[in-house]
Amino acid sequence: MDSKSSFFISTLIFSFLSATTINVPGTNNWTIQEGIDAAQDGDIVLIAEGIYFENLTINKEITLTSTADFDALEGNEGWYNNTNIQNTIINGSVIDNPNKRSCLIIRDGDIQPTIKGLTFKEGIGTSMIVVDCDPYPVRSGGAILIYDAYPTINYNRFINNGMSPATERGRKAAKTGGAIAHYEDAEVEFDEDRDDEHTPNNTNVDRTVPGVMDIQNNYFENNSSGNGQDFYSYGYDGSIDVSSSV
Repeated sequence: MDSKSSFFISTLIFSFLSATTINVPGTNNWTIQEGIDAAQDGDIVLIAEGIYFENLTINKEITLTSTADFDALEGNEGWYNNTNIQNTIINGSVIDNPNKRSCLIIRDGDIQPTIKGLTFKEGIGTSMIVVDCDPYPVRSGGAILIYDAYPTINYNRFINNGMSPATERGRKAAKTGGAIAHYEDAEVEFDEDRDDEHTPNNTNVDRTVPGVMDIQNNYFENNSSGNGQDFYSYGYDGSIDVSSSV
């Protein structure tokens, strides 16, 4: 075995051994966002069953997952009836910040995190300004808003995203991507950045943009928006694999 091969294998072994699993809830991580904040690139944030009323942000390469047995789900057409997936719910209906009401935002640095085995419900989307000739406001990504990132999203359920409840005064709705919206290299200004201090991904890693985004095996039900009720993409030249989704 030559020195280059030895170095590559050693690097893989080190990366595997250095990965940490962060349990939510855990001793120091009672919310999913606390688990995400504690994670480093390559770590796993493992979420126990429960309903989590949160609006999350990921800007690192981690795995966010339920406790479902994914080996058992592979090839199972009824995977979306799995109780772990059904009962591990991220509910985005909280109004801590009226401009940030996606269940999950994944952004910056061309990161490629993995999102598996979760149920996303009642996200309304995130407010931002998109510059396309002239700037225009848009609320996008009811459940998940992705910006300059390329996550793998498998075995998730997206239910009732894109529209605020009928009981909410001045109902709001996603204009694009009721369930998932993806923006690449667009000039975008997030309203939340004006309200909160945003910490960008500062890993200075030169990442390669994938030619295919893996959005396979997801379940969509009753999501709504003006354009792309389940999935909307803007600016990405690659292909998006949504095979085996329902």
